[in-house]
Amino acid sequence: MEKGVDMSIGLELFEFSLNEFDLLFVFSGDTDLVPAILRTKQRSKVVAVVSRNQPALLFKTMADGILYLEEVIGLIGKEYLIPYESKNTKKERYEHVQQHQSECTA
Repeated sequence: MEKGVDMSIGLELFEFSLNEFDLLFVFSGDTDLVPAILRTKQRSKVVAVVSRNQPALLFKTMADGILYLEEVIGLIGKEYLIPYESKNTKKERYEHVQQHQSECTA
């Protein structure tokens, strides 16, 4: 993971908890995010973790629920899925998802 990404995700998680969102999904099993999850839960928010692998035990006790990526992948529209092996750059993958998000909200 790139340097600073955990910090960015943690800050965004806390920022979302300040808004009207009641359920937040964290797509990570990294324990660096536990402080952000705790602060989010203090605001009476429900936090579910979506992880490809078994998340750390501390993460399991902090989250309200654990979902495995394989279980929820079928719920995500195919237009948002980009194979990991894709030769597209990160920027191209990001732009692809942003384009589909704007189409869905238009």
